[in-house]
Amino acid sequence: MNSRRGGALVRYLPLAGLFATLAMLAAFGLFSAYHREQSAHDVERKLALASNYIILRNAVADTSGLLIRYSNTGDPAALEDLRNVVLKGVARFGDIEELGSEVDRAFVTTLEDEYLPDFELLFRPGADAASEEEPLEVPLAMRELIDERTSAAQVSAEEAVASFGAQTRLYSRVELAVMGITILAAITLALAVRQSAQREARMENDQRERERRALAQSERRFRALVQNSSDVIVVTNQAGIITYASPGCEVLVGLEPGQLTGSSLVDLVDVRDARTARRAIQALLTDPHGPPESRIVRVLREDGTSRHLEVRGSNLLEEAAVRGLVFNVRDVSERIAAAAAGERLSAVVEATRDLVIVAGFDGSVLDLNRTARGVLGVTGSANHTLFSLLPNHIAHHFVEEAIPAAVQDGSWEGEVRFAFSGAAEATVEVEIIAHKDGDNQASFVSCLLRDVTDRRRFEEQLSFLAGHDSLTGLPNRRSFEQQVGHELVGCRQSGKSGALLIIDLDGLKTVNDDLGHLAGDELLRGSARIISAMAPAGGLAARIGGDEFAVLLPGADARLASEVAENVRLRLRAARFEHANEELSTTASIGVALYPHHGDDSEVILANADLAMYEAKTSRDACRIFRPDSAHRSELSERRIWEKRMRDALDQEAFVFMAQPLHQLDGGIVMYELLLRMEAGDGQLVRPSVFLPIAERSGLVNQIDRYVARKAIAMIAEAGVNGRTVSLAVNVSGRSLGDEELPRLVEGWLAESGIDPSLLVMEVTETAAIAGVELGKRFV
Repeated sequence: MNSRRGGALVRYLPLAGLFATLAMLAAFGLFSAYHREQSAHDVERKLALASNYIILRNAVADTSGLLIRYSNTGDPAALEDLRNVVLKGVARFGDIEELGSEVDRAFVTTLEDEYLPDFELLFRPGADAASEEEPLEVPLAMRELIDERTSAAQVSAEEAVASFGAQTRLYSRVELAVMGITILAAITLALAVRQSAQREARMENDQRERERRALAQSERRFRALVQNSSDVIVVTNQAGIITYASPGCEVLVGLEPGQLTGSSLVDLVDVRDARTARRAIQALLTDPHGPPESRIVRVLREDGTSRHLEVRGSNLLEEAAVRGLVFNVRDVSERIAAAAAGERLSAVVEATRDLVIVAGFDGSVLDLNRTARGVLGVTGSANHTLFSLLPNHIAHHFVEEAIPAAVQDGSWEGEVRFAFSGAAEATVEVEIIAHKDGDNQASFVSCLLRDVTDRRRFEEQLSFLAGHDSLTGLPNRRSFEQQVGHELVGCRQSGKSGALLIIDLDGLKTVNDDLGHLAGDELLRGSARIISAMAPAGGLAARIGGDEFAVLLPGADARLASEVAENVRLRLRAARFEHANEELSTTASIGVALYPHHGDDSEVILANADLAMYEAKTSRDACRIFRPDSAHRSELSERRIWEKRMRDALDQEAFVFMAQPLHQLDGGIVMYELLLRMEAGDGQLVRPSVFLPIAERSGLVNQIDRYVARKAIAMIAEAGVNGRTVSLAVNVSGRSLGDEELPRLVEGWLAESGIDPSLLVMEVTETAAIAGVELGKRFV
């Protein structure tokens, strides 16, 4: 029985053993399955924890790059990207606390309490990283703490995987199925880890590729911006050596971009501004993130010209796309020149003796120059208006009329009279100019006020002198002829009549010859006083020649004219003048012409009175009324024929010149006197004594004198071309002394010909010199 029990035991022992083994295997399988599940869960947790740490570390790395970008540019897009990355990292905190240990939870608490508030401040409205004194960056302690915890999580995960593999191999020795499952689980886990590592590697590779592409795109964008910029862009290294120059630099410095590469930026600058250039580079290196500053430097171009350049620098040494100091260069030469011109103009305006007032359309005063402030008594910086500075009626005139006219037409000119600061009333010349802004709209006016009192007084004196004889103070011939012309126009309109007297002093030449010119002057002045006093009310006395006077008698008939003429003749004959203890006297020959009976044209009436005077002069000390008989008509006709001949000779340059040598006592020729002649109808030469008196009366003598002077200069120049030096003397009529244009014309002809002015001598006849001493002085 015992043997059976033993055999059974032996039979069932293997079975028991098998069952025991199976039970054990089953139990071990259950145990291993349970333990494997626990081990696998622990491995998965540690892997997940390591993965969260890795994501957090990558987020911190991205945050550091975005902080640098936002600090340099202040780009809102960079701030948004930064916010997303930080939120991505913060999102890992919960997983780390859930998966990690107390150490990991303490790590999260440290991040939340010590570092996360700095980022929350950055994302508040109005925050500006670019305004911080130091650029924002992830604290080093934070990065080290994250790196430490990430490494610890990775080591823990790797140790868990290794432990799980060892346990699986142990279990495989006990139970092949469990071992197989364990091995399969380990292989699966290994593959998962591998796949995760590969995935992480691919992600890192993708990230690097994206960064490489972004960098390349940034470089392309930078070059596109540089090449299309209106400024010239120059990039240098830390030493100031040019590594890049954009197109357009040739216009500024005269060198192409390739020629600039490798050159020192400081060496291109004018030596006077080299220190400024070096300081600019040093400032960028010392304070890379400081605000850009503009500096003006001068450069010398290759062609020797100088240009003013405005340079603004930025430190982009840390930018991968640039790696250098970037300088924006702009040509401001015209702006500098305009500013200098403005300063010069301002200095001129301040220094001018004119009053300059800058005003608004309403009369408000915007600015005053120094003269205006002094003359108008303006002190301090109080607000003024035209009404507070000028007389009220003038200010109203400016604001209501002059300024609107200037705005409409561009400028307004006029004259006003008022007293400056209590001084005597002055004549003030005013010019108001409207100035436009950039939109071509008038924005303000400048008022230029000039005291022209002395000038107007001088002009009046000049006007008086131009129309009056300087010796006697009577109107001269030009003024008298104008007055006669006005009188005849009025007579033609009104139908009135009048008379004209020509008075010739019979004794002037004798006095001049016997007693001298000063005595003759006294005789002329005394005679002028008598003639002027004898002219009735409304009459006009004038000196029209060396010894000739004229009297205009508006409304006079033949009887009144004859009576006045006879009274003048008798008073002159009875008058006695004294000079240097010598008694002076004279008689007069007077001619009378009536208008419009003897002519309704000033030239005709003067000529007829002149003819009547010459008829009286045949008997001297007489008066004659013009008689339009055959003798007078013949003489007048002959005069007009000579006038036509002289005009034709001027037009055709048909006058004839004869050169009479002037000898020294030793026989040598000093110069030649140029004598003027005309050809008569029969080919004979006519002396000037025949036609020049007619030229003087007709007003042609000035044209003849100009013609003679011009031809004489041409003859001297022609002789010089032929190698001969010739000096010519020409006679000038006394009438030309009053020709203000003749001296300027002669000066211009001399300059044009290039001859020595001393080779031309201009002589004035004695009687003409006496009659126009002052004119002769001005002429010379």
